Amino acid sequence: MRKLGMLIWALLLAGTAQAQASWVVESDPATGRHAARACTEGGDASVCLELSCSTEQPLSWGMRTEGIADLVVAESVDALMVVGSSLVGTLEFESVGMESFRAPLEETHVDGLERLKAGIRADMRMWFGPEEAPELYRFGLSGSRKAISEVEALCPLPDFAAREVERRTQVDPGSVVLGELAEACRTLDGTIAVMEGFLSEVDLDGKGAMDLVVDHSLAECSTATSLVCSDAGCQNSFWLAQEDGRYRRVFLDTIQSYRSAEPGVVEITFQGAACGRSGGSCTRHYTVGPDALTERSAE
Repeated sequence: MRKLGMLIWALLLAGTAQAQASWVVESDPATGRHAARACTEGGDASVCLELSCSTEQPLSWGMRTEGIADLVVAESVDALMVVGSSLVGTLEFESVGMESFRAPLEETHVDGLERLKAGIRADMRMWFGPEEAPELYRFGLSGSRKAISEVEALCPLPDFAAREVERRTQVDPGSVVLGELAEACRTLDGTIAVMEGFLSEVDLDGKGAMDLVVDHSLAECSTATSLVCSDAGCQNSFWLAQEDGRYRRVFLDTIQSYRSAEPGVVEITFQGAACGRSGGSCTRHYTVGPDALTERSAE
């Protein structure tokens, strides 16, 4: 019976890198770099995970790998980390050198850091390709509270608000939206076709420069009735022109229609749940601000 139990345990651990005993802190006052790190041990592959910062950069995730052929020249890799049954977050790693990766610390990860401090073991699943099953890597959390807390005290958090605004600012919004829709269509074995009216120039804020409205439904997928429409309407996004030539998204939602009611004011018609308990159809007026629409009234 004992041998059978040991065999079952070995099978459960097959293909899984084991956890190291403790987290460690590495600090270099000369460069301003501070890191809390843990590495897997055992097997032919190893992964070292860290939370670190430098003088130039705020707190972020880092990863170094060894013996994982798929990651030797990979440009990016997605990972999902959990502690027990609690999610730490999805990590979007980008290559910064051979077998070396970094991922931004997101605002949604902050609570997850507390789970890393309090847990016994963290499981990180990495996807090396869209058609491949994830590989599992495990990190022990002994010493994680002390190590992560020490680095948190030395490292500033990212400016999450500024980052969110920057992510909504694009040089070519039409291409960005079209690329997302085309990728969704490809998963359905289809091709995308852009229809007239997909991208419209409109002065949304009344400042004279031409802003953009993208009607996502007018990029049609050959294998789907619609990617972004429902009984409530179709997805649209509004983008304000910026002084540097880029555009900032100030609105993204499913709507029935819109129109410029007056300079700097947009009238939007919704259907269904967006209209509250009454359902049906409703029209709302919004002031166009530099970062978002602000509701003025509802009818």
